[in-house]
Amino acid sequence: MSRNYLKGTVGDAINVILAAAAMNFKRMMNKWKVEFIFGP
Repeated sequence: MSRNYLKGTVGDAINVILAAAAMNFKRMMNKWKVEFIFGP
């Protein structure tokens, strides 16, 4: 992860949640891309 610009412990928690959501979104987009290209 890169620099955390959010302040305090709540900012740390928000940063972790956003990073996890971005990772899951990227994983799903890659999965959908493979299904779109090669079919079900």
